[in-house]
Amino acid sequence: MSEDADVKIAARAGLRPSPLVFIDGCAPGAWMSNQRIEREVQVMRTLVLEMPVDVADALRVPQPEQQSRLRQELAVRLYQKRMLSLGKARELAGMSKWAFHVLLGAEGVTRTYDSEELAEDLSTLEMLP
Repeated sequence: MSEDADVKIAARAGLRPSPLVFIDGCAPGAWMSNQRIEREVQVMRTLVLEMPVDVADALRVPQPEQQSRLRQELAVRLYQKRMLSLGKARELAGMSKWAFHVLLGAEGVTRTYDSEELAEDLSTLEMLP
């Protein structure tokens, strides 16, 4: 069967090649559903934190690590204050679920699980194939 025939068959099944990046372990060129691609592609909003130069220089974090470290610190505090769910805080921190749990433990932040997170988890489960 030709590659064009494969593409037509896959398109009728609602599949298309994955982008040139790995998504959830799906190699580039592998077939995945449009629904899965739409779930994986994220739109980002840029928020700028302005601070005086002397404050930025006073941070006891090497300059190349400052952005990721500040994201992690913000994620931990927003989770601790229940302003973000665990999943969204982990996403903000740019960490795996396991790594974020380790960070929470290191920071002495106890894990909470409320009805909103339960509803979010149930919604996620319903979207799975």
